[in-house]
Amino acid sequence: MIHQFSATFDQKQDRILFCFNTKEEKEFRFWLTRRNIINFLQIMPRHSDQSKKIISDIEKSAAIRKQEMSNITEKTGSIQKYDNKPTPKVPEKSELVEEKRAPMSEFKSGKIFPIGEEAILVKEIHCKLVNKLQELDFYLDNNQKVNFSLSLDTFLSLHSLLELTARKADWNIENKLYTEKIAKEMLN
Repeated sequence: MIHQFSATFDQKQDRILFCFNTKEEKEFRFWLTRRNIINFLQIMPRHSDQSKKIISDIEKSAAIRKQEMSNITEKTGSIQKYDNKPTPKVPEKSELVEEKRAPMSEFKSGKIFPIGEEAILVKEIHCKLVNKLQELDFYLDNNQKVNFSLSLDTFLSLHSLLELTARKADWNIENKLYTEKIAKEMLN
């Protein structure tokens, strides 16, 4: 079961780095494209009151963490690492949600990487509702598939997080979703 997840836009890659971990300290890292996000956001109605509240909570949490980091930098002059181990790339501005609606916290990098430490490109995301759980299948560029299930509340949080991250990426998702909706209506 997913413990935490994180999403950050990487301008150089023009992709979203999506990471999640489990309580067993397993971590998965995926690159999501604009097309992945557009298809994923069409899965459920957007802009519900609950979705707007989640997005607001994520933004507030990110602002608080940014202020805390600014305070630390002001006091110490810099942030230093004390171990010599290379740190895997984890987004600086991680937006996180834990299962069971716990308060947002810093994303804790896993110790076990079942598909490797490098992020893998996602070709497709399939979702289906099974016994009040949302099952997600990530079809990867290396011909693997990663499957996991989320409670509906956690799925809504993930949906909201990816929508917010796409907005920050300035991908113009709203226009693309509207255009695709009109195209589908014209075909029917």
